[in-house]
Amino acid sequence: MVTKEYEEIFLIIACLVGAFAVYKIFTMVFNSPTIEGLQNKQSQLVASGLAENSTSNLANFNKELEALANKVLLTNPEYNSNYSDKCSAAYDAANYLMVQTMANLDMSNQATFLQQLGTLNTLYQAKISLNDTLKFVDSIETTDSTESQISNSASSAMNTIKSKF
Repeated sequence: MVTKEYEEIFLIIACLVGAFAVYKIFTMVFNSPTIEGLQNKQSQLVASGLAENSTSNLANFNKELEALANKVLLTNPEYNSNYSDKCSAAYDAANYLMVQTMANLDMSNQATFLQQLGTLNTLYQAKISLNDTLKFVDSIETTDSTESQISNSASSAMNTIKSKF
């Protein structure tokens, strides 16, 4: 038979094991490496150095972007018009190639047929890319449009001044 002394020792050990289990559960929940939303906790240490170099990386990227923009010269009205015309011509060429590919579809050989459908899909994706490129080219303000806006603003300001006097 278990004596009163062993019962008390068993009860103390059970309480200690229970308290340890509760402690471990709380530490796992509140000190986990991932928090709600699957976002990592903010860390003071950066192992790869990406975060500490992000400002300089952004500055370098912007410098390269500016160099590329200067090389392309989209703000020049002549170049902008040429790029726009070339995009439109390439878009039309993709349309003609799609019609040609569709006219030559050969269902007798499955491998050839699938290859031709792949070509058709590639041409369709090229048209989407060309359309996005054309939208971007057309969205860039040329120096002529900027100068005309400035001259229009200046002339309207002069007309306002003349009308007041």
